[in-house]
Amino acid sequence: MKDFKIYLSAPPELASEAINYGPVSIMACEVTRGLKLTRLGPLPALRGERLVEIACHGLTGFGPQEALVENILRFCLIYGFSGVVLDLPRPTPALLSLSELMADRLAPRGLTLYLPEGYGGVPGKRGLLINAQSYSSPFSDRLRLLAGKYGPEKIALRLDTRPADFLLPARRSLPSRLPSPVPGGVAPDRVFYSQCFEANYTSFRDRDRVRLVMWDDANSVRRKLEIAGNIGIHTAFLDFAENRAIIRSLI
Repeated sequence: MKDFKIYLSAPPELASEAINYGPVSIMACEVTRGLKLTRLGPLPALRGERLVEIACHGLTGFGPQEALVENILRFCLIYGFSGVVLDLPRPTPALLSLSELMADRLAPRGLTLYLPEGYGGVPGKRGLLINAQSYSSPFSDRLRLLAGKYGPEKIALRLDTRPADFLLPARRSLPSRLPSPVPGGVAPDRVFYSQCFEANYTSFRDRDRVRLVMWDDANSVRRKLEIAGNIGIHTAFLDFAENRAIIRSLI
């Protein structure tokens, strides 16, 4: 879309294909126990804008933080990455300390750090990855709230077209602006659209409960990007492997 930068997240083996469509975020590394940076595969020689995406599943943040940050910085400089996407788990004091150190070291080199939404309090040159498929509040309201709190230029949408499944009544309540009544008992091939969440949905009976399924497609993704652009947000991330069929319609 015009005036929107969409990074395509791809593993190293798909990066050469993905970069033909635009900037890429290469899932090239993970941080393992002891804060050790490990490569996930050989990196192709690429031209064009690219970020390195680093998985940190189950990371506690305890260990040699300075050494890890230096290794990540060195990796970026050697392979020409313009920034880092750090996929951290829920914030803890140790992980907040690590992310602050990362932001502090990357900024002087002109490198951008992207962090999950829970790390909004981290100062410096960093972007926040906002889950565009969150159904805890109306989509446009949530984006305006976050843009007002952190600044729209620091927000990036993490787009996801995989379905989200809820059992109703849900354990976590859904906003009252969900189209009501939810059409329980309809056939799964009857698809509705929620303007509240800017997503498709359907529902069907699962024994004595109603199962609600919500998901995005090319049209709902475009709508979300349009709303974000009107708020001043112009960066997004989209998984390349899962969305090959819709990528051309979005760029």
